[in-house]
Amino acid sequence: MEQLVMYTILFTFLFFLGFLITSFAKRFGGKGLLLLLLSLLLASSIAVFLSHHFRLWSDIFHWFLSQTAAGVSYWLLPLILFSMASSFFLLRKAPV
Repeated sequence: MEQLVMYTILFTFLFFLGFLITSFAKRFGGKGLLLLLLSLLLASSIAVFLSHHFRLWSDIFHWFLSQTAAGVSYWLLPLILFSMASSFFLLRKAPV
């Protein structure tokens, strides 16, 4: 049963993440999507650099090793809610 819940949460997260990306593309077009992807690339590069600089990788890996798969999937629930709400507000103002 736990495995079913875990896969359901994971697939729901991936669905709403894709829906958020397409909603953003519909609202802001191709140039807006390119700017979003470049800013996400920059933010993730900075996060990786800071994690390496402050030697946080071992703490991050130990935290992941202490979690169960279901526990990690439950952390996706706030991201699902954020994706749902963001998609709704992006599509409200999108041109038809």
